Amino acid sequence: MNILRWLESNIEKTIVALSTTVLLASCFLGVVSRYVFNMSLTWTEEASLFSLLWLAYFGSALSVTRRRHLRIELLPMLLFGERGQKIVSMLVNIVFFGFALFIMKGSFEMTMLAKNTNQVFAATGIPRWISIAAVPAAFAVIALRVLQDTLRHWREYKAMKKADEPRGGKRWNL
Repeated sequence: MNILRWLESNIEKTIVALSTTVLLASCFLGVVSRYVFNMSLTWTEEASLFSLLWLAYFGSALSVTRRRHLRIELLPMLLFGERGQKIVSMLVNIVFFGFALFIMKGSFEMTMLAKNTNQVFAATGIPRWISIAAVPAAFAVIALRVLQDTLRHWREYKAMKKADEPRGGKRWNL
């Protein structure tokens, strides 16, 4: 159970770290083989492309997890109080959740099409669907993280509402 809890907390970081390592190593090997040894390793280009795709999409998922994704917060800050901002954040997250599910569904269909047509990378022979699977996998994680963030906003909103309630009886407005 601890492994699942760790994986749930660190899946994006792990994939981003592995993708970055593969990207740097394959680019380094490609440059060294070409300019030092005068021979080209054909698989390094495909490995770089493969890892860049996974890095980009899971980097996006990591930014959603850390609440660092691109969003405009100025307008809700100017128009609403703290509780209103929480409501706006929850509504935005619901729309973002729907968008993530939409992209996940479409990209899953594209991944399955690549799998069913047996497309492979030319140099390595790795099935192309494995690289394309980064998109639905990352958007599934994004949908999960947006849902978790919405629940976090809801708990914070409820705590704010509870803090505003009068304690120990009637409230006198003087």
